[in-house]
Amino acid sequence: MIKSPYKVMILSIFIAMTFWVIDTYIDSIFHYDEPFIYLLFSHEQELYFRLVFSSGILLFGLLMSGVTASRNRFEKTLLEEKAKTESIIAAIGDGLSIQDTNFKILYQNQVHKDLIGDHKGEYCYSAYEKKDQICEGCPLDLAFKKGGIYRDERSVSDNGKVLHVEITASPIRDASGKIVAGIEVVRDISHHKWAEELIRMSKQDWIDTFDTIDDIITVHDKNFNIIKTNKAAESAFGISVKEIVKSKCFSVFHGKDNPPDDCPSCTCMDKGKPITNEYYEPHLNKYLEIKAIPRLDPYNKPMGIIHIVRDITNRKKMENELINHRKHLTELVEEKTSDLTSAINLLNNEIASRRHAEDSLRLSEKKYRDLYNNAPDMYHTLNKDKIIIDCNETEAEMLGYRKEEIIGRPVTDFLTEESRLLTEQYFSELKKDTVLKNMKRTFVRKDGTTFPAIINVYADFDENGQIITTRSIARDVTELQRAEAEALRAAHLASLGELAAGVAHEINNPINGIINYAELISKKSAKESKEHNISERIIMESERIASIVGGLLAFARDNREEKTDVDIHKILSDAFALTEAQLGRDGIHINNNMKNGLPPLLAQPHQIEQVFLNIISNARFALNQQYPGEHPNKILDISGSKITINDRPYVRIIFRDHGTGIPDEIKDQIMNPFFSTKPAKMGTGLGLSISHGIVNNHGGNIRIESVPGKFTEVIIEIPVYRKKEKHEE
Repeated sequence: MIKSPYKVMILSIFIAMTFWVIDTYIDSIFHYDEPFIYLLFSHEQELYFRLVFSSGILLFGLLMSGVTASRNRFEKTLLEEKAKTESIIAAIGDGLSIQDTNFKILYQNQVHKDLIGDHKGEYCYSAYEKKDQICEGCPLDLAFKKGGIYRDERSVSDNGKVLHVEITASPIRDASGKIVAGIEVVRDISHHKWAEELIRMSKQDWIDTFDTIDDIITVHDKNFNIIKTNKAAESAFGISVKEIVKSKCFSVFHGKDNPPDDCPSCTCMDKGKPITNEYYEPHLNKYLEIKAIPRLDPYNKPMGIIHIVRDITNRKKMENELINHRKHLTELVEEKTSDLTSAINLLNNEIASRRHAEDSLRLSEKKYRDLYNNAPDMYHTLNKDKIIIDCNETEAEMLGYRKEEIIGRPVTDFLTEESRLLTEQYFSELKKDTVLKNMKRTFVRKDGTTFPAIINVYADFDENGQIITTRSIARDVTELQRAEAEALRAAHLASLGELAAGVAHEINNPINGIINYAELISKKSAKESKEHNISERIIMESERIASIVGGLLAFARDNREEKTDVDIHKILSDAFALTEAQLGRDGIHINNNMKNGLPPLLAQPHQIEQVFLNIISNARFALNQQYPGEHPNKILDISGSKITINDRPYVRIIFRDHGTGIPDEIKDQIMNPFFSTKPAKMGTGLGLSISHGIVNNHGGNIRIESVPGKFTEVIIEIPVYRKKEKHEE
C-alpha cells in the first residue's frame, strides 16, 4: 500500500498519460489511417474524451492523495498515543495484561512478564495456576459477569519462592458498551506481606514482653479509665485483667472513688511531663514506686497516662535493715572510740535543722567509713548465703585483692578447706544475742599463700529468728603465733642450756684426764707402734668431745660482754677473711651486695661474727652437696639494707645460697640443739641454735626460708645503735 500522498498523485498522472497514449494508439490502428504522433493531439472529439477521462483520473488521484495524507496523520497520532500509553504502563511499575472474554492472554507488559513469565496466547488459569478451568473467585471473571472493578490477593509459588500479588481486574467495552476484553493489573505485594508479618510478630513480641515484665504497667485515658494492663497487675491486685480494664485507676490503686491529693497521674496530666513518686499505699499494704508518663495526641496534647508501678517493699525493708546495720556498727565504733562518741554526741546536741542533721549524718558516716577501712583488723559482712556484701580496705589489702574482687563472692573462697568446713558449722551455731569469739581460721591470699587469724562473728536476725547478715572481725595472728613459737623456743633453749651446762661440766674434767693420759702414752710409745696409733685416736676423739662440750658451754653461757656500736661491714669483712680461702678452694663465688653507709649496730662483734661464720659454713656445705665441682650457680649472695620494724630502725642481712635447700618436713627442727643434716663427724648441730640465741640476745630476729633443690635464705635483723640504748646498756 502506498502511504505517501505525493506518490499517489504521481501515480495518477502516470495512469492518465498512459490512458491518453493507449487510446491514441488504438485510434491509430482501428479508426484512423493517420500517424500515431498526429493523432495524439488531433480530432477534437477524441481530445475531449481523453481530456475528460484523464481529468477524472487526476481528480481521483488528488482525492486519494488527500485521503492518504489524512490516514498518515491519523496513524502518526495513533502511534504517538500508543507510545504514550506504553510509557504510562511501563511507568506504573505494576504488571498489566489484557485478556479476551475467554481468558486468553492478548497482551503483557514487561513488568507482568518479569513477575509471572511470558504467557501471551495462553489461558490465564492454565499459565498462572496450572488448572483446566477458571479459578474460584477470579476477579476478572467477576468483572466480566458484573461489569465492575474487583480485587483479590493471591500467592504463587515459583521454584520454592512464594510470590504474593494483588490482582485488580476491570472490563474493556466496545463503542456499544459490550464487554469485549478485560484488563488485569498485578502488583507484587510480597514486601508488604513480609512487612505485615514483621509488624504482626513485633506486635506479638511487644505483647509477650509487656506481659512478662514484673512491674505493673497500666495505660489510662484522660478520664483515669484503665484501658490496658499487663499480667503483673493480676497478681498485684488480685483481680483479672478484664476487671482491671473496666476500672478507674484510683479505685484499683488506692481503693478510693476519686483521685487522691498527691495523685501522680493528675500531676503528669497537668504538667505534660513524666513524674516519679515513691510512697506507702495502705490499700495494698505495699511501698510503691510509680512513674507516670503522658500519652500525647498528634497535637502534643495529653490524651492519657502510662503508669509503670514497681513494688519496692523489699527494697525499703532492706534499706531499713541497712540503716539498723549502720546504727549497730556505729554503736560498735562508739564503744571503741570514746573521742568519736563525744564528737557525735556534741553534733547531735547542736542539731537545729534538718539540713544540719543531714550534714552531721554524712560527716558521721565518713568518719565511720574511714575507721572501718583503716582499722588494723579485717571487717566483712555476709548475707544469709555466706556471700560477702561488704568488707574494709584492710581485708582487701591483706588478701591481695581489690575490694571489688571480693564483694559478691562466698567467704569460703578465701579460706582453706578445713576452715571452710568450720565456717559451715559456726553458721548453724549462731543464735540470737550470741557472739562467736576467738575462732581460729586460715585465710588464703590471692597468690595462694595462707595466714592464720582469730575471728569474732556477730549476727543479725529477722523476726522469725533467721539469719539476715553476719558481721565478722578477723585479726592476723601470724606475728602472734611467731612470737609464741619464739617464746616457746627460748624457754626450750633455756632449759637445754641449763642441762647442757651441767652435762658439760661433768664431762669436761674426765675428758681432760683422758687426753693427758693419752698424750703420756703417745710420747712414751714408738711412732709406728700400735700403742702410739691408739693413743693418737683417743686424743683426736677426746678433743672432738671437748669441742662439743665447748659448744655446749657457749650455748649455755650467759654472755655479759658489753655491747657497743659496731660496723656491720667490718664484721662481715672479718668473717670473709677467715673463710675466703676455703670458699675459693671449693669454687664458691661471693656476691657482696651490701649497701654502703648502713648505720652501726648495737652488738657484741665477736658473737655476730660467730653467727656469720656459722651461716657461711652451712651455705658452703649445701653448695658443695648440690655442685661437687665447679658450677656457675655455685654462688653465695649477701645483701644488706636498713628497715623499720615497729617504728624501730634495723639492719637486715640476707645470706642466699643456691644449694640443696631444706626439706619441708625438717624446717621446724633446724634451730633445735644437736639437730644437723651433715654427716657424722662434720657437725655438732649447735651452730644454728647458738646463732639463734645470739641474735635473740641482741633483740633481733633470725628466720630461714628455703625451697628444696632451689635455694636457702637466712634473714637476720639486728637493731641499729642508738646513744640512749648504749647509756642504758
